[in-house]
Amino acid sequence: MDIGNGSSSALIVSVSDEFCFQPDQPTWSPDGNKIAFAAYGVDNKEIYLANADGTGIVLIASDPEAHCDSPSWSPDGSKIVFQKKSSSSWDSAEIWIMNADGSEAQALTDGVSPCFIKKPR
Repeated sequence: MDIGNGSSSALIVSVSDEFCFQPDQPTWSPDGNKIAFAAYGVDNKEIYLANADGTGIVLIASDPEAHCDSPSWSPDGSKIVFQKKSSSSWDSAEIWIMNADGSEAQALTDGVSPCFIKKPR
């Protein structure tokens, strides 16, 4: 979306000559310069990073045995947290964190789908 005039357009990207996909679950970096999004790769959902104008697309999270989706930025933009779901069991999901460039990914949970409950004040 162009903040200046309010116009918007669809971001449709081509990762290779073999297939095209429409990304989903987009999330802006805190500084507004990057967009992290999930999209189907060849077999599973993966997480990509693009410049705000849709250029410079890079794959930052992929697992041949799992779907990676639901990216979310840390407030300072240095990390991205995401969900990884086993391709063989949709009942199991983990929360992972990585640097914004996709490096140093590590699990925060251990294979049990997390359940978050807001604590009353």
